[in-house]
Amino acid sequence: MSSRSHSKALVASIAMVGLPAFAATVGGIISTDTVWSDTSEAYTFSSAVQIKNGVTLTIDPGVNIEAGDIKVFGNLVVSGSANSIVKFTNVNVVPSGNGDPAKKFNIDISHASLTGGSLYYPTGNAIYGTLSLENSKLENLPYMYLWYPTSEVSIRGNTFLNFGGISVGSSNVNVLIENNLFASSSSFAVENWASYGTAMTTVRYNTFSQSASPAVRLPSAYNSAKMDARENYWGTTDVSVINSMIFDENDDLSSAGTIPFMPFLSSPHLGTPAISPVPEVSSWVMLLSGLAVVVTLHRRRKRGSTGIKPAQPLLLPDGSRPV
Repeated sequence: MSSRSHSKALVASIAMVGLPAFAATVGGIISTDTVWSDTSEAYTFSSAVQIKNGVTLTIDPGVNIEAGDIKVFGNLVVSGSANSIVKFTNVNVVPSGNGDPAKKFNIDISHASLTGGSLYYPTGNAIYGTLSLENSKLENLPYMYLWYPTSEVSIRGNTFLNFGGISVGSSNVNVLIENNLFASSSSFAVENWASYGTAMTTVRYNTFSQSASPAVRLPSAYNSAKMDARENYWGTTDVSVINSMIFDENDDLSSAGTIPFMPFLSSPHLGTPAISPVPEVSSWVMLLSGLAVVVTLHRRRKRGSTGIKPAQPLLLPDGSRPV
């Protein structure tokens, strides 16, 4: 059996045989519907995985995948759960195609963690498909490039950390970016460079925290761009500060127009992931049986608090207060 055929057989066997937990190595073309189930070790790659058009790869809750490429010509369904997420580490999820509009792909990711690698990064080729991304965390990824999706895109309930942004061009297809937390984005959080026909990029109920300036933009010299950015939380209620987080025709007359942003939210939307609080740390050294031991206590700040005010004083085991 050739190495290429072996790769196909190995990927398929993981889905169809009820084997005990084990480490899995995957690679090659997936030509029949396949399921990657949870194993004791991460899935690793012998070569890039390609999902054939019309075929579905489903990834079950709890699966860990490391360091490789998944090229989606067909359907990728990542079905994690709130209690058992799917973890991608340095994995590139690549929207692929051969330029045939009739051969569409679909990427559907829910309850996943993506660290490093990429998702929907530009390929330089014409691609035809769509994306649903919900309730996931993306960290240290470059920007996503939504090139004329073929059906509605939903990006909802995610946390983006050190992220390159979402770049959108669409024709008669809507893109909904809703209830996401954008923290520490690079050059932008969301941009639209084309909205032809009835297409609209709607950005609402998001929190922009420590994002790059601008957070949203209609880039210069694109005359068909359009975006609605009302009802977001910008980390402030100061209109002048919010204006500074938006790039549109008010900043460059070659931009396609202005981005509506009022009304805006005065606090984060309840459906949007919260900003993780930074714990306060107190440390001191005490002597136990002649040994120096460092005791570290963590107290979380209440939102809006300027310091820790414990209900009871912190005491050492002998009843004395730390110095």
